[in-house]
Order: sequence, then structure tokens, then C-alpha cells
Amino acid sequence: MSIEQSLDNNQGFAQAINSLEANVLRLTFLNAALSQSNRAIIRSTRPEELFLKIARAVVHFGGMHSSWIGLVSDDGQSLNVAASYGEARDTFENVSLNHSCYETELINPSIHAFIEKYPIWSHELLTDPRASAIRSLAERLGWCSMAALPFRKNGRTVGVLTIYSTEKNAFDDDIRELLMAMVEDIGYALDNFESRRARQAAENETRIAKERYQLLFEHNPLPMIVHDLESQVVLDANASALNLYEYTLDEIRQKTVKDLAVPNSPVIEVKHLSSSSNLAIQSGPWRHIKKSNEEIQVNLNSRLILFSERNAGLLLIHDVTEQLKNEQQLRILSQAVEQSSESIVITDVNGSINYVNKAFEINSGYCYAEVLGQNPRVLNAGKTDAATFTELWSTLSQGRTWKGEFYNTKKDGTLYIESASITPIFQDDGIVSHYVAVKEDITEKKMQAEELAKYRDHLYELVEQRTSELRIAQQSAEAANKAKSAFLATMSHEIRTPLNAIIGLAHVLRAKQPNQEQDGFLQKIELSGKHLLFIINDILDFSKIEADRLILDKTNFSLESTINNLICMLDETARRKGLKLIVELESVSDWLSGDPARLHQVLLNFMSNAIKFTAQGEVKLRISEAQHDAEIVTLLFEIIDTGIGISPENIEKLFNPFEQVDSSITRRYGGTGLGLIISRRLVLMMGGETGVDSELGKGSRFWFTAKFSFSKVQPAVEEKGLTLINKIWKDIKILLAEDNEINSEVATQMLQDLGLQVDIARTGLEAIKMMAAYPYPLVLMDMQMPEMDGLQATRSLRKNPAWKDVPIIAMTANAFKEDRQACIDSGMNDFITKPVDPNLLLQVLTRWLPEPSTAPELFNKPESSSLLESLPECLQHNSDIDVRRSLSALHGDVDTYLRLLRRFIQSHRNEGQHIAHDLQTGKIESAIRRAHTMKGASATLGLLKLHSCAAELEQALQQNGSGIAVLIKKMAEHLLALSKLPLELKVTQLAIAKIPSAQMQEILIQLSDLLACDDTASDDLFQAYQVQLKLYFAEQAEQLKQSIESFDFPKAVAQVNQLRKQLEGD
Repeated sequence: MSIEQSLDNNQGFAQAINSLEANVLRLTFLNAALSQSNRAIIRSTRPEELFLKIARAVVHFGGMHSSWIGLVSDDGQSLNVAASYGEARDTFENVSLNHSCYETELINPSIHAFIEKYPIWSHELLTDPRASAIRSLAERLGWCSMAALPFRKNGRTVGVLTIYSTEKNAFDDDIRELLMAMVEDIGYALDNFESRRARQAAENETRIAKERYQLLFEHNPLPMIVHDLESQVVLDANASALNLYEYTLDEIRQKTVKDLAVPNSPVIEVKHLSSSSNLAIQSGPWRHIKKSNEEIQVNLNSRLILFSERNAGLLLIHDVTEQLKNEQQLRILSQAVEQSSESIVITDVNGSINYVNKAFEINSGYCYAEVLGQNPRVLNAGKTDAATFTELWSTLSQGRTWKGEFYNTKKDGTLYIESASITPIFQDDGIVSHYVAVKEDITEKKMQAEELAKYRDHLYELVEQRTSELRIAQQSAEAANKAKSAFLATMSHEIRTPLNAIIGLAHVLRAKQPNQEQDGFLQKIELSGKHLLFIINDILDFSKIEADRLILDKTNFSLESTINNLICMLDETARRKGLKLIVELESVSDWLSGDPARLHQVLLNFMSNAIKFTAQGEVKLRISEAQHDAEIVTLLFEIIDTGIGISPENIEKLFNPFEQVDSSITRRYGGTGLGLIISRRLVLMMGGETGVDSELGKGSRFWFTAKFSFSKVQPAVEEKGLTLINKIWKDIKILLAEDNEINSEVATQMLQDLGLQVDIARTGLEAIKMMAAYPYPLVLMDMQMPEMDGLQATRSLRKNPAWKDVPIIAMTANAFKEDRQACIDSGMNDFITKPVDPNLLLQVLTRWLPEPSTAPELFNKPESSSLLESLPECLQHNSDIDVRRSLSALHGDVDTYLRLLRRFIQSHRNEGQHIAHDLQTGKIESAIRRAHTMKGASATLGLLKLHSCAAELEQALQQNGSGIAVLIKKMAEHLLALSKLPLELKVTQLAIAKIPSAQMQEILIQLSDLLACDDTASDDLFQAYQVQLKLYFAEQAEQLKQSIESFDFPKAVAQVNQLRKQLEGD
């Protein structure tokens, strides 16, 4: 072999190897492309997405030049580009399938493949006659080979995958096999897409159907329940069913259909439902029961449905409870009409009879069939006035009911009179459709009325005669009663006037410190006068009670104080007789609301009698709680003595007026016999009752009950004494109008003892002249004076604008309610009865006398340095608080000032929030009032910055100015700063002596009682005795304070009880 031949052979071998390597490489690329296409098939969700990924994989991973996928159009007339990739991707266009000759050179190879449903492989595009339509494009792009591979969907050719390569013979058998596998996978993918689409469509249709069912089920106004066929357990229920049976869905799912029925009542059987009997209508109604045990009547329809892939029953529930009630009412109404004893006739608008009841047949003699369709005038006797019918139709035409009488004749010709009420019946559109007449035979009543009329005039004469006699008797009784009242009023005035002098002068003389003998005489005079006054009061009280003119007051008072005053009055008498006075006050609230004076009067009567009729031994007053609620307490008072006792036959006489059980007793012990009857009547007025248990020779137990309201405790205020009052009122001059010299002397002395200057007018006219000459700040006015009485003088003074606000106080011996009212009506401000009680006089003057503007300068002020030293350090040098001015007003009472300051902070700490809330809710007046209150309270306590802020806020609120929110915030900041101040008064700062331990024990008992009742007055009591509590208990007192201020009353009760035990141990 020549060298040239060897070289040729080697070159051929090398070319073969290179060709093999190229095929292997293309095969590798196409395997990669097939792998990518499979991955695209798995991951693609749409055909468009799949086509693009396969076209890209053929080019990018298969090493081809370009590729495109054509998809037949919906009308089958063209092969449209679904995806393309490669350098020539922009050159591919839709190609028409409408060719008359398949062999024409104008047909695209892809069309041949689609039409023939067979792949086309071309290894020489430039010479292949099948590719003549794309030859020029192949020359331009350098294509040498192509493959057009049709693919199917559901067995039908729907598209072509066309691939172009720049290499000749690019598609050998291996590559063809790979590409055919690829197009088969495309068909598989398209089948999957179609299956998936069909499945999704079916699922959507199922979902829509379920949603439609759920919508119809849930929002159906008809109650529906789905239940299991075998167990009848409820599987589902719509909102209407849940609302009907009042269950939640979870609750009703725990029930069966039988559970919804009333126990022991017939229940629906639903097991018969099957596919062959899809709908079964159950007869009813059925008795069902709601969750609230309310029974209802229902009709049921049952249907077989598919629920959660299984057969179930659907109950359609019709609540017919109201329908049945209405039907029952209609039956009752129908029976009422039919069985009525009155004739009932119903006609149409033309007057034709449509209905008559049984009573009509009985009363008229006509049967239903005879009058049906007839006009009611068939009964007309011709005696009814024509004007009656005119009025009848006029009234009915206006849609109103007509009432009147007819003269009618029965079927047998008998005349009778009917009282008729005819009413139009309206349709829903407001048009009258019928008339209903209700008629009563009043013939007999008319005859009776005529018979009664015969006696009417005679009876009228008798009544007039008797009325005249009664009027005369009434006038006589009223005249007698007026005479009695006038006599009692005159006697009251005439007796009280000298008594006022006797008791008043005795009081004045005793105040001048006479010697012991003189004081004894004066005391007897005063006691005798008071005893006489007591008898007069008994008579007047009895008179008021008999006339029902006695009115009980209602005021807050201390029961313990009332009892102490009572014992003080009786103690001397009991001690002189050698008797023991015992008071047992069980767990009873001390502060009550009622009439303490009348309670004192009743107790004094019973206790005085017990002491009077007891020679030796004891008299015991026991007070306990009989009953109470949140507002009212009923107390039981028992007066037990070891006296003479009462026999059973005499007990009944005890409460008779002007009578005692034995006349000898009256001679021996005295008395009017009115005390017990007055006491019994007063007890009745206090909502109680009286009783007595007694045994002759062994003593008696009188008892009574009375009702009171609870009242918050008022801790005793330190008595300032008359010295302080003298300094406050020493420059005040008042006018006393009194014609009686003795009375005026007594009153003047009392007023001067209070530090007041007094001018005296002897008549009402003189009082008016003196008022014109000097501006008196207050007038004490007697009611009965010569020339012009007190009432006339007051009315005259009130006519002058300059005197309309001057306090005028009535002083009179008249004690009736009418007298007090007459004083008020005339323009007076208050009322004092004679004899004048000095303490009551002081109270009234304190209430009405103005405090002089210079009054603070009149007090004995403690040294400023000593006051400041006793204050907490946070207040001693605080420029925001004027402590000196406030302490001056409180006479240097540091403890009271600190208590008031703490109370102010506690009450007003959230005032800023309250004002802001008032503004938000439109309560402007309330906000202004709160700011005004804050301004005044802060000024009193010397809180300078807070006072200034509150004043600005009040002005801004009144003028609707700006900056209100800033001022509210500023006020809140001031209050917060105050709340953080340590305001405790150190015990070591004051030289205060301990009160006796027994007194401290009493304080702790009162405090415990208040805390046990959750009474916030416990804080007042604690503050009043805070210093003493700290002297005794130090840190424990501080802990008790914290419990009270935090309203932890149960804890505070336990702490107080511990302190009591500790005090007893000491």
C-alpha cells in the first residue's frame, strides 16, 4: 500500500471517528433535551408553558438551530405558532391548512406532516422537493436538515414539532427514536392537561354545587336539619333551625331527632327513607321543645340526600305554633260570636245579610236561611225615627262606629227595642267590605228604667234633705274643731309666755354663779317649770295626734348620744331612790336617721314610769336589732323594772287616754294618764308597735319597736366654746322684736351671753322703723305684738328690696305646724319656740348670722413658728401652699388641717379626668361646677398654684376659651404632686396626752361596727382619733389606716379586733 493510500485510509478513519463522536455528542444533547422536556412535562401547568420549554430544550440542550411548535386552530383551518426558539424564532408564522393539492411545492413540510399524520425527516433541505416552500429560508439561515413530527391529544393529531439543524444527516435512527419519544411525551402531557382540566372542571362544578347547596341550606329561612338515617343523630343544621331550637351547632349535633321532641310524645320515624322513596311527607303537627323548654308545634317534610358521601335524611321544619294559636283564636272567636247572647248580624256594603248567629234566630224568630241575602230592614217596625237612619249612614260613611236604638218587630209581630252597635270592617287596602252589628234586646230594661224613674224624684228629695242635715252637722263639727284649736293655741301661748319667763330667768340667774342655796332654789324653779311644760306638751301632743296634725322630723342622730342624754336626765332620780340604771346596747348601729326628739320622748316616758313605780332593785333599758335591710333597721327597745307590776285585768287600761290602772296610784304617783297613749301613737308613727308583759308584785317589761334609716356617722367635733363665739360675734348687733318685758330681758341676756349686741322693738311697726335706721344682719321676731304682729311686719319688710334677704327668725309660744307654716309663708326664714332652748338658739343663729370678714383676726392665733414645727417637713417651707392662712382659719388645729388636706386629695385626685369626661359628653355646666368647686376648696386649704389653675380653667370654660386641655393637664399634674406628699403628723411632734384606755376601747368598738357595715364613715372616725391611735399602737395604727383608705374593710375589722385584744391584755 502506498503512503498516499495509507494517508487516505487514515483520514477516512479519522473522519469516521469524528462523525461518530459528533453523533454521540448530538445523541447526548438530545438525551439532555429529552430529559428537560420530561421535566417540563412534570412541572408545566399549561400547554403554552410546556410548548415553550420543549422548543427551548430542543435548541438549547439538543444542539439544534431552531424549533417551533404549531398547534391546529379551533376551526381547523391553520397551524398556528404555539411556541418557537432559536435564531429563527421570529421568522415562524401561522401556516394555512387549506390547500387543494398536497404535492404542491408551496406546502410547508410541517403541513405535510400534520396532514399525513406521519413524521417527515429531511437530510438535504436544499434538494428535498418536500421542502421547496422553505428552501429560500433554509439557504439564508443555513439549514441542512429538518424534522416535522406530528403529536396527538386523545388520539387526534393536534400539532407538529418542527426542528431545524445546520448539519446534514442530523437525524440518525437513535436521534429519531429520541425525538419520537419526545413527541409521544408531548401527547401524553396534553392528555394529562386535558384530564386535569376535566377533573378541575368537575371539581369546580362539584364545589359550585356544594356552595350553592350550602348557600341554599345556610340562608334558607326554612329551618332544616340533616340527620343520620340509622341513629337519627343530627349531622348539620342551618341558622334558621339553630335559631328556632335555640341551640348552637355544636350543641344540636349532640342531639337526635327524637331529642327535639317533647318527652313521651309521638316522634317522627325517618328510617323508612331510601333511594326508592326519596321524599316522604310526615303528618303532624309534632310537639317539639326548644333549649329553653318552650314547646313548639311543627310540621315536618323529610327528604333523602347525599351528605359527606353517604345517605342522610333532610328534615324541612315548618313552625306552625303561631298558626295554630291563630286558628285556635279564630275558633274561639267564632264560638264566641256563635254562642253570644247578643244578636250579631254581618252584612255586605249593600246591606245584604251574610251571617246571623243563634241569638239572632232566638231573639227575632227568623232562621238563618230566611234572612240570608235580605236587608235588616225586614225587622223594621216603622217606629224608628228617620233621623236615626240618617245619622247611622253618615257615621258609617266616615268609617266610625255607630251606636243607637231600633224599634223592631219579631217574626210573630211582637214589638221589641234593640240597642245596636254597628262597626265597619276594613280590608287591608282600607276599603270597607262589611258591617257587623251587635244588638241587645233592651225592651225589659226600658220598662225597668221607666219604673225606676217613678221613684227617682222622691229619692232625690230625700237625698237633698239628708245632705243638708249632714252639711249642717259638718259645719258644726268644723266650728267646734276650730274653736278647740283656737283654744289650745291661745292656752299654749298664754301658758308658755309666763313659763318662758320662769324657766329663762332661772337659767340666766344660774349662769351668774349664785350660792349653793340660791342655786338649789333656782334649780327647783327650773325643774318645776320644765315639769309644767312637760304636762302642757303632753296635752298639746295628744291634741295634735287626735287631729292627725303631728309630723315627725327626719334628721341624722347618734343613738348612743340620745341614750346618754336620757340616762343623764334620769340618773339623779334613780340614785335618790337607790335604784340601779342599766343600759344594754347590743350590736346596733349608732348613727341613724329619724326623729330623735320623739324617740327620746317615748323612752323618757317609759323609763320615768319604770323609775316612778319601782321602789327598789333596778331599771334596765335593753336595745337590740329586730330586723334590718340595706336601708331600714327596726330596733327593739325593752324597759324592764322590778317595780309593783300590773295585774292582767288592768293591762288593757294602760293605753287608754286620761286613765291610769288605779286612781290610788294617781294620787300617790301623779301623772296625767296621757304618757303611754302618746307614746303608743308615736311608736305607730315610727313604724313600730308597743307591748307589755307584767306580773303583779314582780315587775314589768314594756317594749316597743321603731324603724329608722341608716345614717353615716359624724365624729364629734371639738367644742370650741362660747369664748370663740364671743370673739366672732362681738361686733354684731341684731334686732329683737318682743313686746313682753320679761321675755325680752331673758332673750337679751341669752344673746349677750353669746357676744351679740341687741336692740329691742316693742311692736312690729317699731321694728320696721328701726330696720330703716340701721342695717341689722338678723331679726328675731315675736309673732303676737300690738299695733302690728310679727307676720304683718315680716310681709312689710319683704316688700322692700333692701330687706328681702335679711334673715328673720320667728320666736313664738305657738307650737302648731300651722304656726310654723304661717311664719314661712310670710317670708320668715326659721322658727324658735318658747321657752327658748339656749342650745337651739345657738344653732339657729349659727345657721343664719353672717360670719364677719374680719373674723379670722379675732381668733387667738397660735405662734406661727410652733405651728410650722408641728407640720410635716414637706409643708413647712412649701411656697406653693399658704399653710399659715389655712391654719389661722382653723384656729391652729394642725391635725384637722392635715385631715382636710388628705380628704381633699382623696376626693379630687381624678378631678381632671372627670372634667375632661364632662366636656366629651357635652356636660359643660358640670365641668364649670367642678372647676368652681376645685377653686374654692383649694383656696380654703391654701393651695395657691392649684387655686390659680382652677380659677383660670373655670374662666376658660365659661368663655369657651382656648387652652382648656392644657389647663386640665396642669391641674392633674398639681393634684398628682399633692398626692405624693407625706402628710402624716408625727406623734412625737405634739405634746399630747393619751386618753384613758376605756375611752380608746369605746373608739375601737365604734370603728369596728362601722367597718363591719362597710360604712365609709369609718374613715372620718379614724381621722378624728388618728393621733391617739398612733400614741397607743404606733405602726399598727398606720397599717390600719392603709386598710381603711384602700377600702379593705374585712382586713381592717380583723386589725381593729386585734388592737382591742391587745388593749385588754395591757
